[in-house]
Amino acid sequence: MTVHLAGRDVTNAFTFAQKLQFAYNDDDDDDVGVGRPHKALRRLRYVTERRQDALRLTAEDDGKLMECVATVAGLGANKTSAHIIVHCE
Repeated sequence: MTVHLAGRDVTNAFTFAQKLQFAYNDDDDDDVGVGRPHKALRRLRYVTERRQDALRLTAEDDGKLMECVATVAGLGANKTSAHIIVHCE
């Protein structure tokens, strides 16, 4: 998973986390939790996250494009983008 701001790689400004979750079916977005009925068949799902940790934006970043690209071997890349809006006093 990589993150770019206006073409500049800012991936290292985000903390990396990966965890393994149990899921019952494709509609299941939650971990197996307390009170959930036990089912014999479960699916394991790896969840990879990048959380903001050290990225500091300024008024100069207003309107710039931030892009996140996630890739998994054997699958096409998943790309999401957003324009940054910086509010300053």
